Amino acid sequence: MGYTEVAMPILDMLKFRARILKFSSSIPNPFLLVLSSVIWTSSTPSHR
Repeated sequence: MGYTEVAMPILDMLKFRARILKFSSSIPNPFLLVLSSVIWTSSTPSHR
């Protein structure tokens, strides 16, 4: 297992997070809060 095989997914994740942060800074906070809560509820199994 090479160093790049470990580093690339981490770099991709950091790039993705940076893109999200850059994107979220251009959106008003309430909308971001709603968006994150929607993503949270869709990613977690619903408790019915």
